[in-house]
Amino acid sequence: MVHDLFLVLINSIVWIIWSVVVGYSINKFSKEQLEKAPILPVNSRTSSRIQYLTRIKTWKDQVPEAGSMFKGGTSKRNLLSMSTESLQILRTETLRAELAHYIFPVILPIFFIFNPLYLSLAMGIYAFFANVPFILIQRYNRSRLDSILATKLAK
Repeated sequence: MVHDLFLVLINSIVWIIWSVVVGYSINKFSKEQLEKAPILPVNSRTSSRIQYLTRIKTWKDQVPEAGSMFKGGTSKRNLLSMSTESLQILRTETLRAELAHYIFPVILPIFFIFNPLYLSLAMGIYAFFANVPFILIQRYNRSRLDSILATKLAK
């Protein structure tokens, strides 16, 4: 029992350190680097599917947001303005956040080295629930931003 609690503590510390390292590193990526990142493109159809399947509008504002955690980062909670520049900055931040949430679970195999199987599986469940909702939110928001930007740029 004490050993398991110690492992949970170690796992938590590893997750925190890894998340900070990944978040800090991705915060340094330029817009151009993020645009080239291996993130699947989204469109308004993707947004509609995400909304339909997950009812994302009902819960997306309830999850934490850490975009402004590092110097130079931007919170995705509120738009600074509806200017094209502000919308493009927010779009870039959705790319940054989505990429981070794809990378966070990459460390998961490490947990299978020093944990019993049940705890490693718990870490996998945690990785899923701590990242997939955020990926969905970023894809949903980016799709909406792309629609708004396309309309603004068409004028």
